[in-house]
Amino acid sequence: MLYVVFGEIIPQAIIMTKSRMLTIVTLFGIILGLAVTAMG
Repeated sequence: MLYVVFGEIIPQAIIMTKSRMLTIVTLFGIILGLAVTAMG
Protein backbone atom coordinates (compact mmCIF):
# COMPACT_ATOMS: atom_id res chain seq x y z
CA MET A 1 0.00 0.00 0.00
CA LEU A 2 2.80 2.42 0.84
CA TYR A 3 4.46 1.66 -2.49
CA VAL A 4 1.29 2.62 -4.33
CA VAL A 5 0.92 5.86 -2.37
CA PHE A 6 4.55 6.97 -2.60
CA GLY A 7 5.28 5.53 -6.04
CA GLU A 8 2.11 6.37 -7.92
CA ILE A 9 -0.36 8.70 -6.24
CA ILE A 10 1.90 11.40 -4.83
CA PRO A 11 3.93 11.91 -8.04
CA GLN A 12 0.70 12.17 -10.04
CA ALA A 13 -0.69 14.70 -7.55
CA ILE A 14 2.45 16.81 -7.95
CA ILE A 15 2.18 16.72 -11.73
CA MET A 16 -1.53 17.52 -11.76
CA THR A 17 -1.57 20.34 -9.23
CA LYS A 18 1.95 21.81 -9.49
CA SER A 19 1.67 22.59 -5.78
CA ARG A 20 4.25 21.68 -3.15
CA MET A 21 1.89 22.55 -0.29
CA LEU A 22 -0.53 19.77 -1.25
CA THR A 23 2.35 17.29 -1.27
CA ILE A 24 3.56 18.41 2.15
CA VAL A 25 0.07 18.19 3.64
CA THR A 26 -0.46 14.74 2.12
CA LEU A 27 2.85 13.43 3.48
CA PHE A 28 2.08 14.90 6.90
CA GLY A 29 -1.30 13.16 6.87
CA ILE A 30 0.25 9.82 5.97
CA ILE A 31 2.89 10.13 8.69
CA LEU A 32 0.27 11.19 11.23
CA GLY A 33 -1.93 8.24 10.27
CA LEU A 34 0.95 5.83 10.65
CA ALA A 35 1.84 7.28 14.05
CA VAL A 36 -1.73 7.00 15.31
CA THR A 37 -2.00 3.46 14.02
CA ALA A 38 1.25 2.46 15.72
CA MET A 39 0.05 3.86 19.06
CA GLY A 40 -3.23 1.97 19.01
